[in-house]
Amino acid sequence: MRRGRTATRLTINMDRFRREMKGNKLYVALGASQVRKRLRKVGLGVRKVESAGKDRALIIHTATGDHLRELSAIFEDVLEPLETAESRKHSLSTGLRKRT
Repeated sequence: MRRGRTATRLTINMDRFRREMKGNKLYVALGASQVRKRLRKVGLGVRKVESAGKDRALIIHTATGDHLRELSAIFEDVLEPLETAESRKHSLSTGLRKRT
């Protein structure tokens, strides 16, 4: 069977999809578009901003030292503690949700 250009492109794209972005994770209680607005014209080692549910975003970054402190300062009013973010992620993935 002959592999055309489309099949080759599809294979390359799937390989990119399978790899996870390298960096640390920071969960924020804002939508992804609002996070991008706050980060406009500020680098600070941010690699990717993803939606993590309603009014939540995940920032994948490589910031350390002063840059990490600056990044945290930008989002200090909406920053979620890592323990809360990870437990919420786990409860959503298992289909169980804590009742409040």
